[in-house]
Amino acid sequence: MSIENPTLAHFRHFRSLFTNSPLYICREFSTNQLLFMQNKPNFKDAQMNVNSLITIDYENKPRLPAPGKQTQTNPISNAVKIFLNLPEILNQIGRVASQLTKPTAFYLGKLQDGLALDPLTGYSRIMVPFFARQKHARLILLTKSTNVENLLDLEHQQHTILSWSLNPPEVSSAFERNVPFPDERITAMQKCADAGYSLRAVIMPIIPVEGWRIIYTNFLENLLMSIPLERVTLGQICSYSAALKLTERKLGKNNPISSHLEKTKSNDGRVRFPLKLRIDVYRHLIDTIKKLQPKSHIGLCMEEHQTFKALNIESSIGCCNCVF
Repeated sequence: MSIENPTLAHFRHFRSLFTNSPLYICREFSTNQLLFMQNKPNFKDAQMNVNSLITIDYENKPRLPAPGKQTQTNPISNAVKIFLNLPEILNQIGRVASQLTKPTAFYLGKLQDGLALDPLTGYSRIMVPFFARQKHARLILLTKSTNVENLLDLEHQQHTILSWSLNPPEVSSAFERNVPFPDERITAMQKCADAGYSLRAVIMPIIPVEGWRIIYTNFLENLLMSIPLERVTLGQICSYSAALKLTERKLGKNNPISSHLEKTKSNDGRVRFPLKLRIDVYRHLIDTIKKLQPKSHIGLCMEEHQTFKALNIESSIGCCNCVF
């Protein structure tokens, strides 16, 4: 990742794909692969490999390949890494941040949830004050977690933006496992709003289940009447073949996602819902959001230019959750 688009970490939204994940604690480092950092670590300053610690008892499914055994058709490891070399990490981030001339986002939470292990690591109590001291660097933290207690008393200067991945209860209960209920996440968001944080929501993947209009309308009314959101990012399914195989291995080939997908790939190699369906879904959700929170910015994630054009929101291109 270049300095022009620096990133602290990439974590995967769909952490329910992990099964019985062991926890690895190590000192390997890459600016683009920062996963977790521990506040006042209790471990010696040396590499540690705690490969027998199970943090959460996920579904009793066959385990994915161990680290180092991944293949192109099975690219996801069943390990969670915690990086402890905090001074080195912060020094490298600081060097990048010192070269910035305008507010720039550092993104934490795409490949794995940004707060799920915070009660264990306490990394937020270092990261948030660190970014509060930066002139242009901003931390965007994406999560499905409700572990926000470490955040509430920190001096953040609104340099940390907290973003929650959400879906209606009807969709969450069908497709998300071992994550807090949407209402519990909204309660956590309310606590952070009271603490003065800027908040965002990522509603993705939007899945057009039966009755989706009423389901998503009720959900958006509950969310937007409870939380002042700076930005709402919408996204639908956009899967590469390998990711789709994982979906079908977990849900079966005739699942409600695969049954709606186009048979051909888009120009970027991803498989999506038909354009007309995507536009109908987006238009309904955008109109609902504008009625409830007219000042909220709305972005689309991983969408094609023709979709923005059809919705008359070409000015929103590049205005997604990942950027400041």
